Amino acid sequence: MALDNVTPVSPNAGFVGGSNGQDLLLATWAGEVLNAYDRYNVFESLVTSRSIESGRSIEFPVTGRVGVVEAWEAGVALEGGGAPTGKFSIELDERPVAAHFELDNIEQLVSQFEYRSEMARQCGQALARTRDTQLGHLLVKAAGTAARQLDESGIDTSYAGQVVDSADYAGLSSGNSEEKALAFLQAIEGELVRRQEIDVDTSDLHLIVNPADFHAIRRLGVADSASDIASGQMPLFGNQFMGTSGNPDMLAGLTIRDSLSYMGAKIIATNNLPTTDRSSSGDANYRVDASNTTGLLFSPDAVASVKKMDLAMDTFRDVRRNTEFVVAQMFCGAGVLRPELAVQVKSA
Repeated sequence: MALDNVTPVSPNAGFVGGSNGQDLLLATWAGEVLNAYDRYNVFESLVTSRSIESGRSIEFPVTGRVGVVEAWEAGVALEGGGAPTGKFSIELDERPVAAHFELDNIEQLVSQFEYRSEMARQCGQALARTRDTQLGHLLVKAAGTAARQLDESGIDTSYAGQVVDSADYAGLSSGNSEEKALAFLQAIEGELVRRQEIDVDTSDLHLIVNPADFHAIRRLGVADSASDIASGQMPLFGNQFMGTSGNPDMLAGLTIRDSLSYMGAKIIATNNLPTTDRSSSGDANYRVDASNTTGLLFSPDAVASVKKMDLAMDTFRDVRRNTEFVVAQMFCGAGVLRPELAVQVKSA
């Protein structure tokens, strides 16, 4: 997200002019929170994103397939072929998401950069966590959504979302982490085959898992005993001698943006993988039962994220309480675009 999309902040109530650095404080706040949001957010950069300039919704087309005649005979009129086209709208949520806090001494924010940066980081992280949770649940919803792809007779059920349900994808606490890590790689292989069979693009495929599963996948092939070393066992990921994919140094630390690559699919870790039942709580758009989810396989066009504004910052000084109230808010929405590009991996 570009900084020039930041919504201008409102003046700080209770101050006239910027003699105490207040104008600089507000501008810095917006930039720091936005930077922290971009740092911690995972899902939004992996799905289709649009900005709404006016109104509350944006339209996306739903197209049928073109008609084909193998041998076009003289005198035969072509009918235009394929199913009818259509469109659907993705709307903004009813209300914005807001991160907020109250301080008893605003001068701490002006004079102590570390303190201000920490509060900005927490605001950005809170907004990113909330947005990731929303989009994660929407990807689960997409995996359970019927097809939108049209053919001559209507909906083609081959283009529905997919749910892969197997005990192999359970948590990694029972000790057989290698078998379960390999099961995730098999899920990628299975999805690549399925997409090729229905003529769907296999590029930009992402597998989102929790950190424990990510590191179990990362250390596949790493020697656990002297016998493994004697047999020449080599890491599947990060083997700098064999030139395999992944991090080139198994000893290197990983950041939130690091990933592994397997058969063209990018494997990413997040703490915000949806695993709870929100079918009766939260915003209605994201209500879905995500229980037992262990991974999400998807491409960007599976889900669309829409925004009215990137970030708005407001502060208010309450002289009666000698406090400064700070709010960071985002006005967003999302919807399912192409469910055939979303797969929920879950334990049985």
